[in-house]
Amino acid sequence: MNAEYVKAILYVYPMMEALADAARGAAKNKALLSYRSGYDALHDLEAVAEEILLGDRLDGLKTVLDCILAGLSKEERFLLEYRYFRRKRELKKFGEELVCSERSYFRKQNRLLMKIASRLAAKGVTESYFLKAFANSVCLMKVYGAIGSGKELKICARREKRTLRFQGSKFSGGADFLPCATNTATTSTATAASVMRTI
Repeated sequence: MNAEYVKAILYVYPMMEALADAARGAAKNKALLSYRSGYDALHDLEAVAEEILLGDRLDGLKTVLDCILAGLSKEERFLLEYRYFRRKRELKKFGEELVCSERSYFRKQNRLLMKIASRLAAKGVTESYFLKAFANSVCLMKVYGAIGSGKELKICARREKRTLRFQGSKFSGGADFLPCATNTATTSTATAASVMRTI
């Protein structure tokens, strides 16, 4: 089973509600600016409708994931939080030690990914559905493309570094699943702020 689309969904999950709101905002903007588009009314109407539908699909996907995540054990939720979501507040609730070896960690992550993939498929969220329904979601497609081309580490590298200690091991993390510090994001945010002041 190809789980690349499941990884893309999991990486984007924490911001899915914001993406749905952004899609609806884009629909509103397209409607307001339709008089300047240069296309006929039908084309503009289809563009607005597609953004609204994308927002609804993102909300639906989040609801399906919420149901799946509610049925997971505490350890499984921690594994997802650590590997994909990386929300600081949620990670603090779990702590930093995982009662397993490094090897077991990777096995558990793979089993969990397959479990979520099968539950998504049972709810109708297959790879073909994903590619058809979210083709216009730039964020999801970028993440999916990065994973498919072997650049998953670049997704992780943009997030804050946090080490994980394994029971009975001095291992403190590895590049293949541990996010690195986000100096680039901080620098670009500061640059954007100075540009806005200049404007």
